Amino acid sequence: MEMEDIDTKMKTICKSMPKLELHCHLNGCIPAETLANLSLQNESKGGVVSTVDWLKLKSNSGPTLSECFVMFKQIHSVIRNPEILRKITCDVVENFAKDNVIYMEIRSTPKQVHEIPSKTIYMESVISGIKECQERMSILVKLLISIDRERGEEEGIENVTLAIELFKKYPEIVVGVDLSGNPIKGNVDWILPLLSKARDSGLKITCHLPEVINLEETDRLLEFSPERFGHGLFLHPSFGGTDEHWEIMKRKRFPVEVCITSNLVTRVSESMEKHYVKHIHQDGFPFVICTDDSSVFNTSLSNEYIKFLQIVPKSLIQLKELCLDSVTYSFATNKEKAFLEETILKWWSDIGSTGDKFL
Repeated sequence: MEMEDIDTKMKTICKSMPKLELHCHLNGCIPAETLANLSLQNESKGGVVSTVDWLKLKSNSGPTLSECFVMFKQIHSVIRNPEILRKITCDVVENFAKDNVIYMEIRSTPKQVHEIPSKTIYMESVISGIKECQERMSILVKLLISIDRERGEEEGIENVTLAIELFKKYPEIVVGVDLSGNPIKGNVDWILPLLSKARDSGLKITCHLPEVINLEETDRLLEFSPERFGHGLFLHPSFGGTDEHWEIMKRKRFPVEVCITSNLVTRVSESMEKHYVKHIHQDGFPFVICTDDSSVFNTSLSNEYIKFLQIVPKSLIQLKELCLDSVTYSFATNKEKAFLEETILKWWSDIGSTGDKFL
């Protein structure tokens, strides 16, 4: 199979099959139409996401990783009140549901901004949007509270404390903590105790690691052993990691959240042909296909699966197994996992072993 050649049947299957999204940042996944409307509404308040910057995001060159963090700050400028935040959440979930996503984990960093008076109200608005969506759509949605490395230890403490409170109040929705933010900021000395506190309270942990080469931090986070890793860009020796780190990943079988378009657009991965998912696949340890920031990177979960198949050709049976793996590595309850597995298996049973329904 050529790198650029995925047949129409496989593309249609990738679009139609039930899927799980395990790495989705709320503000990076706001549909372009929603952002455009909010920008117009807030133009008089100076809260406009620059059209020039958006065009750069959609261009072939794309933004650098640092420029992406600037864009995220601009997106934050249009989220001015709890009602906007609730609507944004609904729009994001609906967008994924249209792509036949049946389960998703949204990540969001609590903020006190504009007319949103507290971090609690910020997260309650997101939860309100999730609840509304689950009442009218066939999709399960969970929420991970993010620790933004750039915002420092004090805010990290606040976010973990809030995550624990919301986990107790909404255990069916709030399920974990995500370590994210600018990878050159923050210090693992204060990060690890917070992650331990969250885990001791029953929350699952996923960490963006490593997005830059930082061998000491990687050592310590691998030792901590989160449930999943986001990206895992610089773990393999060919990408600036070490043999020791790669062997630990293989031995402990940490699932990796792979976000192909994100890595290509930000140029942390040179090309699809050289994408590190080849090494993850070849060495046989767990991974899931994800979007990261679907709007910022102009992608969808279906598109990510298509790109993966261009890098690592798979049979229909192997594609089904990849979907089922994402259930295993999700933060859903055992009962929810059984339901998700049943849904996926029924869909694949209905299309048959050859997928001729899509010819």
